[in-house]
Amino acid sequence: TTLNAQGVEQEPASLYLQGSDHDIYGISNRFIENVGQYGEYHADYPEMGRILYAYEGFGIPVLFTEKGIIYLHRKLAGPTLTEIEIEEHKKKHRKKEEDIEELNIIDKAITITWAGANRDVEYIAEQPSSEYHTYGLSDSKARAFGKLTYKNLYPGIDLVYNFPEDAREGYEYSLVVKPNAAPQKIRMLIGGDVKKVRIDNNGNLILKSAAGSTSESLPVSYYRDEYSAQLKTTQPLITAFNISGKYIGFKLPADYDHSRGLIIDPFVTGT
Repeated sequence: TTLNAQGVEQEPASLYLQGSDHDIYGISNRFIENVGQYGEYHADYPEMGRILYAYEGFGIPVLFTEKGIIYLHRKLAGPTLTEIEIEEHKKKHRKKEEDIEELNIIDKAITITWAGANRDVEYIAEQPSSEYHTYGLSDSKARAFGKLTYKNLYPGIDLVYNFPEDAREGYEYSLVVKPNAAPQKIRMLIGGDVKKVRIDNNGNLILKSAAGSTSESLPVSYYRDEYSAQLKTTQPLITAFNISGKYIGFKLPADYDHSRGLIIDPFVTGT
């Protein structure tokens, strides 16, 4: 069962998918297009723009919108039972549905807006899957892709979402900075139900709500141009997240060479 943007449970059809034992719906390495299963806009955050795609590998979707990302968090909490109550509970043989009704469901959302981004961003989906996804009683068939690009997010800078070659749960995004572009213009505005934003001891960015948290790994940055291709090596540049109020950017070395192409490459996981 997956959840749409409004937190409504929907059962995806698996007949058309080639999943695996640990990923029976084939969703851990795909971005699924929105054909209505997530709603056109998030009800609480319409300013984030239309919902274009989603990643369902965390059990509750990450929504990719025209303006940025919405991390949905859900927490299930129920009453604490004493030993006597547990015994009484067993004797009553209550149904599973009745147990679920006792749970307190907490839904939260953290929004990330690409602040100051271009208005004419081009959204490109690549590496299509041969299968498709269906939801509930809807006749619509949602395609899935392995790569999303927000082309010209900032002048001379593209944003690319894809999956690593290993089987880690999550996805990575790459900010592809062309020569002489300005990576200091890249800023993420954090909003929604965010409760705490911090950088842990390993340099990872932690975004926490009352219902869960999302982690973005310490960025791996490196030059990508003809010179680095000739060397056949990628020397990493020391890069870090930079928190300034509600905004998050990237701190690059003082001697960063603006005349060369650059890749800034964090990885996103749910915790």
